[in-house]
Amino acid sequence: MDWLATPILAAQQDLDVEAWSQEFRLTSPSNQAVRWMLGTYFIDTKRYVNTVVYVDLDTSLLEVANPVDKSRNKAAAGFGQVSFNLTDALEATLALRYDRDKRKQTSLTMGIVSEDTFSAWQPKVSLAYKWTEDAMTYVTAGRGFRSGGFNQGTVTFPPQYAAETNWNYEFGFKTSWLDNLLQVNGAAFWMEFKNQHVFLFDTGIQGIVNINKTRIKGVELEVRARPARGLDIFGSIGLLDAKIRDFNGTGLYDGSQSPLTNEWSANFGIQYAHDLGGDYTLIGRVDYATKGDLFWHVDNIDKQSAHHIVDARLTLEVGEIWKLTAFAKNLFNEKYTEEFFSTDFTGLVADIRWPNTPRRYGIEATYRF
Repeated sequence: MDWLATPILAAQQDLDVEAWSQEFRLTSPSNQAVRWMLGTYFIDTKRYVNTVVYVDLDTSLLEVANPVDKSRNKAAAGFGQVSFNLTDALEATLALRYDRDKRKQTSLTMGIVSEDTFSAWQPKVSLAYKWTEDAMTYVTAGRGFRSGGFNQGTVTFPPQYAAETNWNYEFGFKTSWLDNLLQVNGAAFWMEFKNQHVFLFDTGIQGIVNINKTRIKGVELEVRARPARGLDIFGSIGLLDAKIRDFNGTGLYDGSQSPLTNEWSANFGIQYAHDLGGDYTLIGRVDYATKGDLFWHVDNIDKQSAHHIVDARLTLEVGEIWKLTAFAKNLFNEKYTEEFFSTDFTGLVADIRWPNTPRRYGIEATYRF
């Protein structure tokens, strides 16, 4: 983990997770005046993690940390939704979900047992107005929830992190033009986070800390068009303003951009399907994706600059049975960082950077039967 020419500081982690989950849903027919859905969800997860941090002295290994933890969480949820028409053009939707997550973690190294239960009600309300057969607008408000939990048994991170909640408000529109040859959709949203989770890495140990308050505002626009037979053009763009309003109550990092959030993103693509006769169809597709600057940490010092990725595919289809595809991902071998941890947060002598996947190409064959 020191990234020196001769490795000195290193770590090994054994992780074992076993989970069982089940969901039941009961849904009404979609063509009746009142449409509804009811459901329940349950998951039981067992987790064991053993992290060994050691110094490599060439002739021997000196262990400097070895937290061993096992945990179990049982989470259950009940949810329901009902939609009905207030008028011929106006539809209302009401939804409610309740989550309850019971967590227990045992530090086998320190002999400490931690238990807590995290729960939340999550209401949602939405109104959709259909102006014409090809145009509608909607407005929605809802609450989200992510359970809290416990960090691995060390002094590096707080022993427990709180549940994350947020209120999301969104206004949007969906339109279709020229007999559905052109589709234009858009949305604007506002999110208020409380106790946002932030993942950190410190001297071989991973942990989660909370940001007291975060505000995220953004807009999105999506366009799909079919200007000619077999030709599809599509694209989307999003702008994001994510700010830390209160990090820990001291004013530290307040006003910083929330970590791991891109200021903007865009995707564009084109696909053309050419009929070769018989059951043969040749399909070519090119996708372009770009993401703007992001900051890795709450201090907004280390930044990943914008990067651009191009993918391409050429597919030969034989009816609905055979499909042969040649593909290239990251065609121009763009280089950027996928994950980064600064020495300011790791306590190590060097930053830790994980590079992106380089250019890949290959052939895929599919047979349906």
